[in-house]
Amino acid sequence: MNTPAARPDRYQSFAHIPCDAMALKLLTHLEQLLQAEDTLEPFWQLFLQKAAIAKQPQPGQADALKLICSNSYYIFDLFAAQQDQAGEAMMDELEYQCC
Repeated sequence: MNTPAARPDRYQSFAHIPCDAMALKLLTHLEQLLQAEDTLEPFWQLFLQKAAIAKQPQPGQADALKLICSNSYYIFDLFAAQQDQAGEAMMDELEYQCC
């Protein structure tokens, strides 16, 4: 009887990349940036609500990495508008390595 070959772990290449820690660091940076604003667009108000959940998600809820990766375009746009080079650098690294 033939046993099926072991399937390779498709996430093996992410094994030594601290994606969750990088996402939480970026999320904290984003929160600080957004909370410094006098007024927020509705998108960012909702984003902050989701960010609070993403820090300690329940099963079925988006974690910080998913929240950031699924909104990367808007985050890059925010950093560019704010001329936040540190934020852009963190987002570049996270998107390249983890998203």
